[in-house]
Amino acid sequence: MEKPLFVTALEKNAPELLPKLQENLQFITTDSALPAKVKLLMAAVVDAIKAHPEGVKNLIKMAREKGATDEEIQDTLRFILAMDGLPGFITGISAYL
Repeated sequence: MEKPLFVTALEKNAPELLPKLQENLQFITTDSALPAKVKLLMAAVVDAIKAHPEGVKNLIKMAREKGATDEEIQDTLRFILAMDGLPGFITGISAYL
């Protein structure tokens, strides 16, 4: 996967923040009390509600790679619709684009 722009910006402008970012990303992408796929789907919910379609797309892709099923992704989209209504749901649909 291509390096996200925010990582490049941090490397250039605030490299001291990179270890904390890497620690957080490691937490989100590895199993702990919650499986990584669940944490990635939760992160996709946040990105949808915050209107970040590229984030949704990438997080859903990562969740699939960690074993998320089509049904789990559809439930995630239904959850977004229930919690945020149409605006977040429309952003969440970018998982399919």
